Amino acid sequence: AKELNDRQTFQLCGDCLYEEGLAMEAAQMYEQAGLYKVALTIYIRDCENVTMASSIMSHISADDDSCSSGKINDNDPSLRLLQREYAQLCEKKSDYDLAVDFFQKVGDVESVVRLYLKSLGGGQPSRAIEFVRASLSSPSKSAAAKMVATYCQQNQNNEVAVEFLLLAGDVPTAFDFAKNHHVMDTFTKHYVTITGTDIDNDENEENMATRIAKYYESRGNSTSQGSLKKAGYYYTMGKQYRKALNVYLLCGNDECLNEAISVVGTARDDELTHILIDYLMGETMATVTTDEGDGEGKNGKTAYPKDPTYVYKLYLSLGNYTAAADTALLIAKQLMNDGDYNQSHTVLYEIIRKMECCHSSNEGDVGDHATQTKNMQRCHVPQRLRQLFLLLHSYKLVK
Repeated sequence: AKELNDRQTFQLCGDCLYEEGLAMEAAQMYEQAGLYKVALTIYIRDCENVTMASSIMSHISADDDSCSSGKINDNDPSLRLLQREYAQLCEKKSDYDLAVDFFQKVGDVESVVRLYLKSLGGGQPSRAIEFVRASLSSPSKSAAAKMVATYCQQNQNNEVAVEFLLLAGDVPTAFDFAKNHHVMDTFTKHYVTITGTDIDNDENEENMATRIAKYYESRGNSTSQGSLKKAGYYYTMGKQYRKALNVYLLCGNDECLNEAISVVGTARDDELTHILIDYLMGETMATVTTDEGDGEGKNGKTAYPKDPTYVYKLYLSLGNYTAAADTALLIAKQLMNDGDYNQSHTVLYEIIRKMECCHSSNEGDVGDHATQTKNMQRCHVPQRLRQLFLLLHSYKLVK
């Protein structure tokens, strides 16, 4: 056959040798005949010879006319099966780098990740993590993500474990794991991006926002204000305004009080408004919320009047400009008594500007005359407020 150098003769010899059980010699004859796919099949399935199979892989191309070129068409579905079998053979023979290359070629994300985690150099988890992150959606991506998550759980890499539980589509397990291992910040960071679902996606009591809020509330107290602030944020997102208000008041710092004002302004609920006003006036102090939303117990602090600026901001948030103006007058007079005329001037200027803007916008409103008149009266700047402002303005000009 070699002397004739005839492809048909090589093929006939290959057929005879294969029938006699001489698989290696048969494959070499088929290779000489240009029947690369047949030779590759024998090298992989019969001989389990990685070296010989590798030599055939160089003949794989994307040529459409595989018969005339003598090369294997890379788009041939049967070749994809051979590439997978070749990858499995490489893994069996501990040639893991080559196995990874061909598992990638056939899109077997799960097998690539398995090798990265367990075989290559004793394990290369960082490569597995980046590979899954970069992989497009595929039938095996979810399983591969679950493998990474399990590996990270076993090795106390809790933040990455949460991310990959979400990538695997196992949201309940991801949430419970984040709660139990205190990596809820990581859960909230990845939840919307990975799941494509808003945290406040439903109106139920136990939507995701509420569940997250309960976790942060359980971690918070008067000395752990960061967790209380987060609880308030997620209760607000879940439209649990009463609970949001309670945890913000329990937190009690300047930032949380401003958020409490924002919550009441959004809720427009008379009961919540009175709760906040009583707190700011020093008539009550914050209570610890329960799952039913009621208050129980105390935060251990003595109730005392808060800075009247908070009451002023609350009335502005509610659009109650008349009450805001009265409070602004009290604040301005107190500042004057303290000798801070500039700040007193600033407070009055702000409320007058807001009321004048409100008045102007109501002039252009379309509606019945009585409603329009009422709204304009609500925004009317009281004469006593304007007089005090002019007095302070004159003082500033003279000074």
